[in-house]
Amino acid sequence: MIRKAALAAMAMLALTVPAAAQAPVFDGRALADQAIATARREAYRSGKVDWPALEAKVHAAAGQARDELDMLAVYAQLLEGLGDGHSFVQVPDDRRKAYLARHGREFDATAAHYPQTSAFIMRRDQAFQRLKLGPRAEATILVAPKVFGGGAGAKAYANGLYRALADAAPTSCGYVLDLRGNVGGNLWPMLTGLSPLLGDGFASGEEDASGARSVYANLKSGAAVIAAGPRPAPSARRPMGWPAPTPASSNPMAPTW
Repeated sequence: MIRKAALAAMAMLALTVPAAAQAPVFDGRALADQAIATARREAYRSGKVDWPALEAKVHAAAGQARDELDMLAVYAQLLEGLGDGHSFVQVPDDRRKAYLARHGREFDATAAHYPQTSAFIMRRDQAFQRLKLGPRAEATILVAPKVFGGGAGAKAYANGLYRALADAAPTSCGYVLDLRGNVGGNLWPMLTGLSPLLGDGFASGEEDASGARSVYANLKSGAAVIAAGPRPAPSARRPMGWPAPTPASSNPMAPTW
């Protein structure tokens, strides 16, 4: 009798102990579908993409993914399939290294690499040079290389261009802007640094896949001013107290050509 009671108590205890929580099953296809939906809505060339074929490739790759780290290659394949040459996956270095350690290759190793067409593609530093045009006239040559990222590097880039323009203004009748090797990157350090040449009102915006355009920022007094939209304010701004460069048209030494 005692044994039966003990067994009954153990059975009741087993019924009241909660089952161990099961880890959620990873669903790579669901993540792929979310990415595909976003790409179809946002991609500039969305109307030119063979979506059934691309979705089939992405779903097949997602079916092999074990976790979100493996999904990096899936996302890279999706963006490569857009065919715009300007869409890619950006992740912190530790995630890239983790994928490399697991698979022995970069997650975007199969992406197409376009040949470089400029001998100046490796230029990283700004340069400034005076160009004599006659006994009383000179111009300034400015080399504006590519720049990526924000923060202190973007500010230093913008400040360097602006300072060169400000310093050259009293004696320069014009400027030669050397953009060879500049493949782009962060637009705003370039624009704010060159704002004395562009003037107030230079606007930048976007055009979506439907052709609709929106202006979200413009230049004013050497700073990027957000006009509309959720974007954060650009990090590169002209330091207060710098002199405004004199326009070449008001320079008494400027020739009349």
